[in-house]
Amino acid sequence: MFPEIQVSSLIFDPTPDSENALKLTATRYIPRSTTPHGSTLLFVHNSGGHKEQWNPTLEQLFARQKFAQLNIREAWAVDWQSHGEAGQINSVQLENRGPVSLYEWATAIAAFLRSDHLRGHSIVGVAESAGSSAMLLATQHFLPHSLPFKGIIIIEPIMASREYYRNFGAERDRAMAVATAIVKGLRTSWSTREEAFEYMRNHIRWKKWDLRVLRSHVDHGLYESPTGEIFCNNQPELCSYQEIPPHLDAVDQYRKIAPLIPIHFIFGQKNSFASPEAQQSIFDPEHNIRPSSVQHVRNARHLVLQENPDGLATAICMALATLKMEVISAQMSKL
Repeated sequence: MFPEIQVSSLIFDPTPDSENALKLTATRYIPRSTTPHGSTLLFVHNSGGHKEQWNPTLEQLFARQKFAQLNIREAWAVDWQSHGEAGQINSVQLENRGPVSLYEWATAIAAFLRSDHLRGHSIVGVAESAGSSAMLLATQHFLPHSLPFKGIIIIEPIMASREYYRNFGAERDRAMAVATAIVKGLRTSWSTREEAFEYMRNHIRWKKWDLRVLRSHVDHGLYESPTGEIFCNNQPELCSYQEIPPHLDAVDQYRKIAPLIPIHFIFGQKNSFASPEAQQSIFDPEHNIRPSSVQHVRNARHLVLQENPDGLATAICMALATLKMEVISAQMSKL
């Protein structure tokens, strides 16, 4: 994978002055034909996910870069502090504290955006599901005239407006209850990663996943105990299902910054989680708050990245091409 891409890993400390601070883990992808004037993509995953699940989609983006004239300088994917590689690195600290909220993840993302790793870059945020809320909340740490992104691509958000939640919050709560029950009923340990892979590929929860993403999940989303047992820690995902305020605050923040930068939305064609009404409640057309674009990926439900990574790559290409034209148009209007 990535024969023409330089891949490296990073452990980032968002609060170096704090002894027990949780680390952020990140993977960096640099094309061999990179240009300093291109876009840097920052990828943020969903509840229960990890940074490596973006690999199949990233592979397609880099493969299409020249043909689609995407002009990607580099890409970064980061882990929620309790997920994936970060969950392993922070395991001792996580034992002695409560869940890592989306607000805490957003604060760490903001620190990373301010770091020397991204200083001077033209950044496009790409986030899915709960990660979309974290990415939008990260922009609260910046003044409106100094937002770190030139654009954001949001994939299957689970946000809803306060108005919607007041009237239909019970619907969202029922969906969370179902998701919680499903996760609690899953097997969480196996003798080998191959055994875990076979279990998952035949289980209804993962059966529609692209096998490349599933393999990545088994290799990077599961842990190995000192005795060699392969296990899944479901607690961070279960805890995230109980968080409601961050997703409401994220809509408020979206409405604040939507007039300032292009924000594109991508949904699965088959609605399976948030209702169309909940999705539409994010926008506020009465006050001219509309998405820069909306796309629907075929053969995918809520987990677009997991079920159709190639189709998602096509949609991201389209959003990046539109974003490129929007940025040029904005620059021309200032002349």
